[in-house]
Amino acid sequence: PKHGRGDIFVGGVLSETIEHPEDFVPYKALDLSKFRISLSNQPIVTPFILMPTVIVVNTDLQGDIHINGYSDLMQPALKQKVAYSNPKTTTTGYQHMRGLYHIHHNTDAIHQFRQQAVALSKSSDVIAQVAQGRYYAGLSYEQDARTWLQKGYPLKVIYPDEGTVLNIDGIALVNSQHPHPKRTALIHYLTSYTVQQRLAQE
Repeated sequence: PKHGRGDIFVGGVLSETIEHPEDFVPYKALDLSKFRISLSNQPIVTPFILMPTVIVVNTDLQGDIHINGYSDLMQPALKQKVAYSNPKTTTTGYQHMRGLYHIHHNTDAIHQFRQQAVALSKSSDVIAQVAQGRYYAGLSYEQDARTWLQKGYPLKVIYPDEGTVLNIDGIALVNSQHPHPKRTALIHYLTSYTVQQRLAQE
């Protein structure tokens, strides 16, 4: 029901997950012409941040184990020591499995990886448990990994040798019963030069 909805939906690789456009309101950002990346004139989602997929490694546990890509995570020494989030319920897990599929062009690599690694229910659990030493490595997004790295945890961010999936996260206006009159201000703020520069520097 519309009366129970919020005003804005943020993140979640919206450009790929919107299946019911009637639940959203088309919107064009005022400064859209200045964006270097567009969504092919997609009228619902305004892009605001790039989200590269990465491998995060606990350097205290890694030792001399070589980790530069997905294939390295398949080493016997890392059996059940690599974490990833459930691809059926999280965007992070889905995008990493999607990346594996595009690298190998089949689902065998995905099945092999899932037998080798440990699935967790939430993306936040992956980075937290790698940082705290429960797992040697995990599949995450760059922004989450760097947040924990800045907190001082013994982590290293790896951009897989096989390739990194570069996702575009966006913002969409929800088709709600009583939309907040200032909700577009959040879109203007997140896409502003000041915020975008800060995100790039971080």
